[in-house]
Amino acid sequence: MFVTSVNFEDIKEQHEAELAATEEKEQRRQLRSVKALVKQERDRFFELWKADKIARFGTTRKTWKFEDWLKDTGRETDYLSIDTSNSKFNELLNQKPDGFMIDIPESQELRRARQRALKAPRPILAMDFPKSDDTVTFAGLGPFNDEDDEDEDTLVERGDPDNQDDTQFDSLPPFMKSSPPAEVIEVIDPDAPCPRQLPPQLPQPSRPRRRWKTLTETVRVMRANLNNEAGQSHSQIGS
Repeated sequence: MFVTSVNFEDIKEQHEAELAATEEKEQRRQLRSVKALVKQERDRFFELWKADKIARFGTTRKTWKFEDWLKDTGRETDYLSIDTSNSKFNELLNQKPDGFMIDIPESQELRRARQRALKAPRPILAMDFPKSDDTVTFAGLGPFNDEDDEDEDTLVERGDPDNQDDTQFDSLPPFMKSSPPAEVIEVIDPDAPCPRQLPPQLPQPSRPRRRWKTLTETVRVMRANLNNEAGQSHSQIGS
């Protein structure tokens, strides 16, 4: 059995709304077409103005205002009609649908709360807005779960048993302890003076190695050896 929740009046209203939207779209298309023709005619006046400036002065840089040219050539009335039509088409194409505003009368509690806040040292902090009795009901938003839709439990049951987790949730305790509270961050007062910071301490320089003593001892030994060798050679020569 097929049951529909749309009646004839709803279908009629939807059809009329579609016809109105189509008609408005067609009207705007026609307005844009006519506006394009008006713009072409308006641009033609500027082209004639530049051509007359070149013919009379030999350049377009010569000062000859467009309004003065219209008066001198007698085209002021024609251009005024074209310019008025162009402004009218712009106004029609820039029209937007009228908005709406909900006028809610001010309650006595809100008025008294505002009067009390005005007498307080800090009106903004002392303002206590009472709860509003105006409620708005949004209709036509549900139900979100249709009968034809498959719920989550059905989809889980139809899943592949090999891919399911073997964790037994029944073994878990009925409640679990919450995490420990976060450490309190120290709040630094911006007005407090900065603590005195000592300059960084450099490491103590290491004592230089006294290599010169080792070198001196080595040179002394070498000289002694050379002297001994020289004495031995002289004694051999004398003998």
